[in-house]
Formats: sequence, structure tokens, C-alpha cells
Amino acid sequence: MTQTTSSHDKDVRQRVRSRRIALVILTALVILGAVVIARRVVPMVTKTATTSGPPHAAVIQGMPEGVMDGPPAQARAMVKSVDAPVRVSGADGVQDDAVTVSDTDAEMERKIIRRADIEVVVEDLDTFREELTHIAQRYNGYIATLWLAAVDSRRPHLTVDVVVESERFNDALRDVRSSAVTVKSERVSANDATRRYVDMNATLRNLHAEEEAFATLLERASAAGEWTDVISIMRELSRVRGEIERTTAQFKALNNRIETAEISIVAMQQLRAVPTENSWRPGDVIRSSFHDLIVRAQGMANAALRFLTLFVPLFLLWIIVIAVVWRVTRPMRTWLFRVVRKVAERTHR
Repeated sequence: MTQTTSSHDKDVRQRVRSRRIALVILTALVILGAVVIARRVVPMVTKTATTSGPPHAAVIQGMPEGVMDGPPAQARAMVKSVDAPVRVSGADGVQDDAVTVSDTDAEMERKIIRRADIEVVVEDLDTFREELTHIAQRYNGYIATLWLAAVDSRRPHLTVDVVVESERFNDALRDVRSSAVTVKSERVSANDATRRYVDMNATLRNLHAEEEAFATLLERASAAGEWTDVISIMRELSRVRGEIERTTAQFKALNNRIETAEISIVAMQQLRAVPTENSWRPGDVIRSSFHDLIVRAQGMANAALRFLTLFVPLFLLWIIVIAVVWRVTRPMRTWLFRVVRKVAERTHR
């Protein structure tokens, strides 16, 4: 009797072990099937980046022979326009020697970008705004932005960004302080942009040298009648000139920030005396509370709509994918259970 019970217990443990093994194998197959389906449904597109090298050689070697049988008109126009220099011009269209790419790094002075943030209290905002306009004109600058906000009738405030010459930055800041009643806060920053200026200057010089090299190659290829090489060199020359235009625009913007300084001013008007009996307004408090309630309710409604329109469909889609995988692998699971059961029975015997 004891031997029969022991044999029965071994048989039960063997079956439980076989079922666990089958469940593990089945789970692994389901996960593998889901990964394969995901890769087929959402293919990953790999973008290969072209390696850099000698531009004209890479393009010429990659061009098939016999692209054109005759000299293209664009190649001739490109050869004629090779000697046109590319210079950095000022805002008024006049070429500025201080912005050309021929500056030497050894003689270049330090390039500083200056900015000031100041918060003041004034007697009258309209008068202060007119004074800021005069300050901007006095130091060859302008008003970049101006914003007047009336929070309430007691204390409106004015936000103004004034741009002046960098060399007269301290004088303009002193005039702003003198036009105010009180200076609440002030922060002055100076960022050194010399390294960036020198790097962009060197980049422009290298691009111009590369442009001249391509222009020389273009003239030689055009004179020799190698029209396939002409097309390839024209493409590279257009690319280099596009980089010159982009770098020149960035260089002009950097130089403009160096030559000018910005003063950001937040001006608040002095508090006006208000009778004590009118300081408490229950109606205003009720209206403000009701407005806050509506805003919060709208925020909660928007959050609920986002959840329903984004997370719920994704959850349902995942459930459908799992159900389809489970349904498709049903014959495989049945066969796997049978195989595992037969193996377990043979092992028990």
C-alpha cells in the first residue's frame, strides 16, 4: 500500500512538472510570435548617412559615365560666376569691413554679448515709455518689444526691451536708472563670444577656399570637355555656396548681437491710494472663484478626453493582438502539450 501511494505521488509530481515546462515553452513561443508580428507590422526604416571625404572625388567617382553628351548651359554660367566674391553686409546693405572674413585672429579684440535685466518703479508709465524711446534714439538703438499690462487699476506694469550700441551700454543703463523712482532689482550679464566668432570666421575662410578649389576644377573640366565631371563639380559647388550663405547669415546675426546690447526693463507704476471702504469686493471674489472653478473643470475634462482617445484604443489594440496570437498558436499549443505529455509518460515508465 505504501509503495502504491509513493508511486502515485511521483506520477502527480511528474505531471505537474511536465505542465510547468509546457507552460514556460508556450509563453516563450507567444512572446517570440508577438515580436515577429510587431516587426512585420511596424517595419523599421534605417537611414544610412553618407560618409564625408573629398567632395569632388566622391561625387565624380559615383557618377555614371555618359550622363550628358554636350556642354550644359548651367556649367558655363557657373564658370562665369566663379569670381563673384561673397561678403558679409550690414543691415543697411553696405559692406562692413568689421564683419568680413578677412579679419585676423591675432588682432581681434574680445567679443562680448551684453545684456541687462532691470525692474523699476516709476511715477507714470506713459512718461517713462517716452523717456525710454528717447534713450534708445540717443544711443543709436531702438525699442525691440513693448508690452503694457494692466492687472488692475491700481498697479499696471510695462515690459520693454531696448537695444542700444554695445559701446554705450553702461550710459544707457545709467539713464534708465535715473528715469525711475526706485530700482527693485538689476542683473547684468556679459557672455564671451570670442571663440564662437573666431570659429565661424575660420569656417567661412575654409568654405571660401573650398569654393575657389571647386571653381578651378570646374574651369578645367569645362575646358577639357569632361561634362560628367562638370555636373558633379557643379553640385558640390552649389552645396559649398549654400553652406557659405547659411554660415554668413549666422555670422551676421552673431556680429549684430556683439555690436548691440539689450536692456530688458520691467516697470511698475507706484501704488495709488484707494479708499478703505472699497478695498473689499465680495462680488469680485465670487466671480474670480467661479472662473477658477470653470478653468479647473475644463482641465479635468481635457485630461479625461485625452485618456479616452489615446490610452483606451492602445489598450484595446494590445488585447486584440494578444487574442489573435493566442488563437493562431492554438494548434501549436495543443501539439506541444501532447508531445510534452508523451515525453513525461515515457520518462515515468
